[in-house]
Amino acid sequence: MKKTFLLIYTSILFISSILAQDEPQVIETIDSNIELNAPSDNEIINRLKQLNLCTSNRFTQEVKGYINGYTIRKREKTEDMLTRTLIYFPIIEKYFNNSDLPKDLRNLAVVESALNPVAISKSGAMGLWQFMPETGYQYGLNISSYTDDRCDPHKSTISAIKLLKDLYRSFGDWELAIAAYNSGPNRITSAMKLARSNDFWRIRKYLPKETQNYVPAYIAANYILSFYQEHNLVRRQPNLDLQITNNLKVHNSISFAMLSSLTALPIEMIKQLNPTYSRDYIPSSTEGNNLVLPERVVPLFRDYQENSDVKQLGVIDFSNKIANPNSSEDPYGYYFKSIYVVDKNETIDDLAKLFHCSAENLMAWNNLTNSNISAGKELSIYLPKEMKRLKMGEKVMNEVEEEEDNIDLDNATVAKAENTNSTNFVDKTKKAKKKYLYYQIKRNETLSEIAEKYSGVSLKDLLRLNNIKNTKSVRAGKRIKLKEIE
Repeated sequence: MKKTFLLIYTSILFISSILAQDEPQVIETIDSNIELNAPSDNEIINRLKQLNLCTSNRFTQEVKGYINGYTIRKREKTEDMLTRTLIYFPIIEKYFNNSDLPKDLRNLAVVESALNPVAISKSGAMGLWQFMPETGYQYGLNISSYTDDRCDPHKSTISAIKLLKDLYRSFGDWELAIAAYNSGPNRITSAMKLARSNDFWRIRKYLPKETQNYVPAYIAANYILSFYQEHNLVRRQPNLDLQITNNLKVHNSISFAMLSSLTALPIEMIKQLNPTYSRDYIPSSTEGNNLVLPERVVPLFRDYQENSDVKQLGVIDFSNKIANPNSSEDPYGYYFKSIYVVDKNETIDDLAKLFHCSAENLMAWNNLTNSNISAGKELSIYLPKEMKRLKMGEKVMNEVEEEEDNIDLDNATVAKAENTNSTNFVDKTKKAKKKYLYYQIKRNETLSEIAEKYSGVSLKDLLRLNNIKNTKSVRAGKRIKLKEIE
């Protein structure tokens, strides 16, 4: 036993000096309030048994207290946290899926910060993963007067994964590793010596109060994320501009004011997407800094990257914004909703890759409680309307001009599918500013299969180009626009 403790103690010396995570940002324990129609303890126990956790699924008074905190006294804050899952879980999952860590460990960010990327503790821990400055430096996070990578959801998640791996290598047990994430490994090692045990539940009484409750808080967080609907909690839909995003690398400095000018995004939106930068300014970097933007405005920023002379850039073309009678600034006006019918053997992860979103988003958009989908099921998806910049001197097309650009499908000449290079594919029966390749759908052929056949064509392009709202309407023999010809 002594040899075992000595080995563990030696293996963690290199991180114990810099690791001092602050107490969890969890909902405080509540015992006195009563939830209307609250589930019984046995119901909660049975639900906990359904969870596949890297820790035990114990139901203790501490776990119950944290669940009560989420579901009774702090309901509004719980719903705020649930809403943020649609913004930050897709980012976190992207990195966890490429690691060998248990997937439920993503929920540790809920315990740490309630998924608030700018959360700061009284002792100076900050970000989704609540890194102390010293720990942040140790794990590659830059902290300066201009940037704080602890607030970068991408970079901080990468660092958290490295830290969790180190802790697990030291202790070989996830409950101990999670507790060490909170208190530091030295305290865990000392408690193990005093208790003569490597079982978290036996060494608890030798740990600080917040660390004693840390694993119970983790179990409760996993519970509420899986069963919040059973407690009548609501996960609201955040702005689509916060959900459908792209993380770009920028090397040259740029201000948020300039980004707002280039993309027509409000500065507050840019701040919310990029909490890393404290002065509304991204400094230059040889390695490149992260810039997160809504997917729909990425082409506008690419224009600037290709031609940094702002005076030579044209104005933004808003003509394809979906009209909204209530508000000209409604963000949903920049997206269109389409219905996709699930094909045989398709999974929610397949469709997430197909539509460049996350499984979490697809499930939320369709009120799915789990990832199981069957062939024939209709799913709602949101696709951004591409925003373009007009060239200097080019005017915005009005509705009449847009209609003139449309080619008469009834008079179009359609070549066979195999003849993709045939000039007969192009409609020449009517003069138009735009020309398209057309394709006639074969029997039992899906849009996904068509998109895979032709380079430079995506399913998203086909839906947008043909204004398809429901893939059920796509039948054999129907002629669709395949792509625009320059």
